[in-house]
Amino acid sequence: MKKKLTVKPLFFMQHESQRAGWLCLRAGNPQSLGGGSIQVSKWNPHALIDLYASFQLIKNASFDLNIDNLTDRYYVDALSTMPQPGPGRTLRGSVTLKF
Repeated sequence: MKKKLTVKPLFFMQHESQRAGWLCLRAGNPQSLGGGSIQVSKWNPHALIDLYASFQLIKNASFDLNIDNLTDRYYVDALSTMPQPGPGRTLRGSVTLKF
């Protein structure tokens, strides 16, 4: 049985979108862009740990397992256009058969 384990640590530093801030100032409103539709957002730094494991069961079959946000940390998604919580611990599994 062939095995592979990958750990992916992610760290998001505190940041305010400078480009969005510049666009808001050009629009004449230092807080929002487009009449309040896009807010300049800030987030707190946070670290996430994702795990990925793959097991080759036989020559033509493998099993994959992903665990995102292993520690089930509460955080605000840094890539969102509005402050909203990121997904909690997420577990996914799959089986691949080749024939």
